Amino acid sequence: MHLLHNLQKISNKQIAAALAILSIHTTSIRAICVAIIGSIISINTYAEANMPLNGIGTYNHMGKDYYIVAHYSTLSCTEAKQCEEQNSPAQYSLKVVTSRWTSHSYSLVWQRELATNNAKATVPKEVMPALIKFTQLAETRLTKGDNIDILFDGQNTQISINSAHALTAPGKSLFNYLARVWVGPIPPSRQFKNAMLAGHGGEHNTALVDKFKTLEPASDRMGLLTTWQKQKDDEQSTAELAEEDVKTVVVASKPTSSNKKVPPIEKPVVILKAPSTDIAAPITAAPNAGVPIVTKTVTTTIAAATLKSKSADNDATNDTATLQNDPPQVEKTTEQPEAEQVAIQKATPEPVKPVASKPKRAPTLTNQQKSALLEWQVNTAIFKNVQYPSWAKQFGQEGSVNVSFTLNPTLEEANIISIKPKQAGLLGDAIVEAIQKSLPLSAKLQPLLQDESKVFTYQHTFSLSKKPIRPSAPALLQDNGLVNSARVQAYLPKQGNQSITSLDDLRGYLKGNIKYPYWAKSLNLRGKVTAEITLDTQGFVKDIKIVKSSRHAEFNQAIIDGAKAAAPFPIMSTDDNVVFEYQHTFKP
Repeated sequence: MHLLHNLQKISNKQIAAALAILSIHTTSIRAICVAIIGSIISINTYAEANMPLNGIGTYNHMGKDYYIVAHYSTLSCTEAKQCEEQNSPAQYSLKVVTSRWTSHSYSLVWQRELATNNAKATVPKEVMPALIKFTQLAETRLTKGDNIDILFDGQNTQISINSAHALTAPGKSLFNYLARVWVGPIPPSRQFKNAMLAGHGGEHNTALVDKFKTLEPASDRMGLLTTWQKQKDDEQSTAELAEEDVKTVVVASKPTSSNKKVPPIEKPVVILKAPSTDIAAPITAAPNAGVPIVTKTVTTTIAAATLKSKSADNDATNDTATLQNDPPQVEKTTEQPEAEQVAIQKATPEPVKPVASKPKRAPTLTNQQKSALLEWQVNTAIFKNVQYPSWAKQFGQEGSVNVSFTLNPTLEEANIISIKPKQAGLLGDAIVEAIQKSLPLSAKLQPLLQDESKVFTYQHTFSLSKKPIRPSAPALLQDNGLVNSARVQAYLPKQGNQSITSLDDLRGYLKGNIKYPYWAKSLNLRGKVTAEITLDTQGFVKDIKIVKSSRHAEFNQAIIDGAKAAAPFPIMSTDDNVVFEYQHTFKP
């Protein structure tokens, strides 16, 4: 796009001047140059004449209009796959309509949408740097009239902002990754996607087209990329100067050479005076001193010792002991009477052999302990389902995220209250998705839910260099030995796989395990799926058939995943396989 824009600036006078200069050369060279200039002009004319409008729409995210995007293509395309497979030139022109689009919000919106619509895509190594750079393109806020052009010229993908070239990536991969944000599996809306794929002969919103044409960057915004680059250079220069200042200070602070010798700094010496008389009372070591507690009544003295000394003196005095690093050692005197030694040996008790204690019954928990136990189990279930988004790793996203939510009395549905920080992006989405995946929770935990309005808060730290920390048992529970799942089971009511006689009971059991796909719910997608499920005599799923499919594939998969998660089902009073039909409607 940058090339085409610059070519448009070539005026007839400039071409005439070029030809006049060439007249001094041979006729053959002049003819060649005229052909080259003519081809440039024809390319420019071809691009304007052969890339008509394929679709146009307004991008809205979380209730806010951010930009209008127009889709131009050499060949008409009405399906996303068809557009991707075409190798002819195509272009997306984005014009900002909001008065303030912060650089941070710009980055998060693109990273979220790219990850959502390219979840199964493998980004080539040569394209990934350009993709990351695109999501970080805005160094400062964008404002109304700013435009970003994404052009595939038949060989490479070129990005420009306010008609200034920003980056280039080989092939069409980058172009397709960005295009999926608008025409991919999860577009802003179904209507938006249809508008972008209207085709050359389709109906376009004329009012929107007129508004799009009026949006142009202000004159002082044309050099936006140059301004951003200058800011980067200034920041880098400032950082380098600061680093040089630090080095200068360090060098200046070094001591100058002189003939004077600086006396070494001596460590303080602690002198412990031993009592002049024998010690008859027991000696107790200080905490963490590394000295065993002496409980016998023994005549002892503190031996003099000088540790880590260059010249060890064995003739230490009886009055003092020098202590530098290690604690004083306790020694018996060799002058102890033999009768006293015999008495001590007789007084020493025989070692007691450990006796295996019988497991105690779990004590009754207080309401406070029940609440702590439930919160720990909920957090543990969520922790098992948290996955570090691969795209978040590639974008270098890390940090701590807190999600607050409530659970319904059956522990089957969660209501998200807040996500902190608000701009958690893909990391916040990963926590919300983990909460949805962990539901429904075990029915054994229901008696622990004392208050139906209880608010749970789950915190998770995403780090590229450290593993996440698994939730540990609260101190309130450790006194009762609730430090592992085996001990927890003793405090939960027993629940068996009870027999049932009605297929409606099976359907109700399955319904509690069906989860509304997070992204489909956030986009207000609706759908209905009918499935035929076959269970064996033990309640395990033997076969699942989608009888009536939804046009949203994620709804079909949700039924399959829910049936597998529900197994084993309650057992029917029969010796044969059980086949039942189940219909589920997904609606916000």
